Amino acid sequence: GLPTGATGSFSPNPATTSSTLSVTTATTTPAGTYTVTITGTSGTLTHTATVSLVVLAADFTMAPSPASRTVNQGSPTTYGITISPTNGFAGQVDLSVTGLPTGATGSFSPNPATTSSTLSVTTATTTPAGTYTVTITGVSGTLTHTATVSLVVLAADFTMTSTPSSQTVAQGGATSYGVTISPTNGFSGQVSLSVSGLPTGAIGTFTPNPATTSSTMAVTTISTTPAGTYALTITGVSGSLTHTSTVSLTVARPGVTFDNAVTSGFQWSVTSASTPAFTIGSGANRAAMIMVSMSANNATGMTASLGGVPATLVPGTDSGTTASVRTMIFQVINPPSGSQTATVSWTTSMHVVVSVMTVAAANQTTPVTNGTFVAVNTAPSSATSLAIASTPGDLTASVAYTTDAWVTPYTNQTLTWGPASGATAGDRGAGTGTTTHTWTDAWAFQTISISGANFKAF
Repeated sequence: GLPTGATGSFSPNPATTSSTLSVTTATTTPAGTYTVTITGTSGTLTHTATVSLVVLAADFTMAPSPASRTVNQGSPTTYGITISPTNGFAGQVDLSVTGLPTGATGSFSPNPATTSSTLSVTTATTTPAGTYTVTITGVSGTLTHTATVSLVVLAADFTMTSTPSSQTVAQGGATSYGVTISPTNGFSGQVSLSVSGLPTGAIGTFTPNPATTSSTMAVTTISTTPAGTYALTITGVSGSLTHTSTVSLTVARPGVTFDNAVTSGFQWSVTSASTPAFTIGSGANRAAMIMVSMSANNATGMTASLGGVPATLVPGTDSGTTASVRTMIFQVINPPSGSQTATVSWTTSMHVVVSVMTVAAANQTTPVTNGTFVAVNTAPSSATSLAIASTPGDLTASVAYTTDAWVTPYTNQTLTWGPASGATAGDRGAGTGTTTHTWTDAWAFQTISISGANFKAF
């Protein structure tokens, strides 16, 4: 009843009281449960007894660790494999792997193995990102076992940020943004940069380009680039990867800049008045206001000039006969630079103050706009305000005349000339949408006239 390959022997044999049956199996003895019959014979006497023999198959188990690995494209990783013999297994196990993604290779060391081995997996930069089930197979003779592990391949990538989020530049000016490239999952490529959304006449360049970690985008505008706010899209491309970031670009008009001012002071009982010679700067797109304060309101035939350039009355600024005193503003387009004099002439003798304010970067078609005035013979309050419409980048100005005297603070804007004999002065203020010029008299119920206008930016 012994299975194939098994042998049995008794000691002692023959026996009188006891004996030991030794059973030896071969490695090829089939596993199973066998009924073994022991027979004892003495002369004509024969007896039998049965025992059970269970033959277990030699085998092994296989356990990889860890159960999952994560790797960047183009990078390697490893798994450990433990081989555990059972039922006397002492063979070698040949190992192999399947299920690896495209471009990945796997090798075992040692192979074949008896107790343990290491699986080394190497991915390529082109190995597709994803999660893969990898099957490890161990074979020894007729024995085959498998185990699975997970391989997660992360795509090499990059992120891109731009700072600052917004820049403001004057027409014809330049500005810059920083671009930061941050690699993820082992990315080591170069990124080619471009920009879209620039306004007309503006150009954007990157240094360096392509870039690996950072670049600077320089934006240059021209004088005719339209003012406004623009959304710029910065695009970074590396192979099949594309990322964008957005920034804001505000193109502003250059803004009017104050140049110089002069006043004649009071000229008594005259029909013409001139300022002292003063220097007009050489800034581009010059303009001037000639501000006139008169002790009476009946002058006619008025003419004005600056440096030989005729001036024109700014609409809305002449207070006329609204009050017994009078103010008005003339404009001059692009007066000559250098030492110049302004002259105003009229009929009917009276006391007059002629003053001039010059600027640069003003509009050259209509440099002075939004003329307005307030005039009253009996001011109800000591403080009188004049609101002048404007736009950021403009420069507003006013001339104020009182039959009494202005007191400090003379205005809530910037005093630019005067007060001449305390009675007349001029100021300027930045364009804000609406700029208010407030003048304070020593007393209420005085006769006042205030004229104002706006230098429009180029």
